[in-house]
Amino acid sequence: MTLAVDAESFLVGIGARTCARHAIIFCLQNQDEIASRTALFHRQAEPFLPQAIKDTLPYFLGAMDSRAFAIQLQLDEARRQLRRLSKELASERTADDEVQTRAQALIAEAKRVQLLPTDATATGRPAALALLAAELLAEFQPRVEML
Repeated sequence: MTLAVDAESFLVGIGARTCARHAIIFCLQNQDEIASRTALFHRQAEPFLPQAIKDTLPYFLGAMDSRAFAIQLQLDEARRQLRRLSKELASERTADDEVQTRAQALIAEAKRVQLLPTDATATGRPAALALLAAELLAEFQPRVEML
């Protein structure tokens, strides 16, 4: 008898119930897994399964009740979300710094070619962009030719 359990369905997430597919990892082993010196559980070497085993083993051993297990799942999900949001924030800050640097470079260039007065300054990205937009739009006069 062969039971197929894919790694994705084994992963434990918020609202997931511990059920037979989770217990299979602890109960069944192939012959080569029994003789293995590196793997204690069925399919332990597959991606994501070692963490899933760490997450569910205390529940199956009775070291944590279902309420504590659910709270631990929520904590793990909150940590994942915090890491994701921290990465997004760092990415946004990097992009903002690049825009600020580019705006300052454009202001310096505009001063050099005398599009802006030499005493023009802007602190912060919104002020720099407003300065560039106001001055450059004031200088731009579209030509309309009548036929």
